[in-house]
Amino acid sequence: MSALRDTPEGYGLVTRALHWSVAALMIGNFALGLLGEEAEGSGLVYDLHVSLGLLTGVLVVIWILWRLANPKPEPLSRSPLERGLARGVQFALLLLTLLIVASGVGGVLGEGRPLSFFGVDLAAASSSPVPYGEPSLRNGWFEEEEYEDEYGETEAGEFWEELHELLSQPLFLLLLALHLGGVLKHHFVDRDRTLARMLGGLRGAAS
Repeated sequence: MSALRDTPEGYGLVTRALHWSVAALMIGNFALGLLGEEAEGSGLVYDLHVSLGLLTGVLVVIWILWRLANPKPEPLSRSPLERGLARGVQFALLLLTLLIVASGVGGVLGEGRPLSFFGVDLAAASSSPVPYGEPSLRNGWFEEEEYEDEYGETEAGEFWEELHELLSQPLFLLLLALHLGGVLKHHFVDRDRTLARMLGGLRGAAS
């Protein structure tokens, strides 16, 4: 059990698994969102993007609850300013992730699309009429050129889409760069075990 939980000396297996899972999902789904823009609303890409986003939100909530139930590892930096900045960036990344997911959900529902999680409908599509004619359905997915046309643009949908894009691109990339910069500074300049503690299994200072 001690290997699963965090301790003042380091992170347990659960925290490390949540950290790297959320990181992989966020970066992968960021790329998938850009791919979806290039694919002009392909049904498969869009639905996978939404499903992975919802999964990320669930994992972040679990991570926050887990952090509250575990002792926080002692910071390795001696600088109060650096410790405060690190905590602020970490908190901002978690909060931003939840806001990205929430704005994405708002965009889906704002356009009258069904909110689905890997094929399971969590919220039905709105009953608004189809604005551009009848869509066709092949093998469970709408054709790319018709998938967008099944749903109409609304003020609510446009607002949530613009907010989602703002949060998930410039703000996310800024915070990610700050986080990675701090990690690299600890590893190569301070030569401490900050990265080793999150990787697990590694011991000692960076060589």
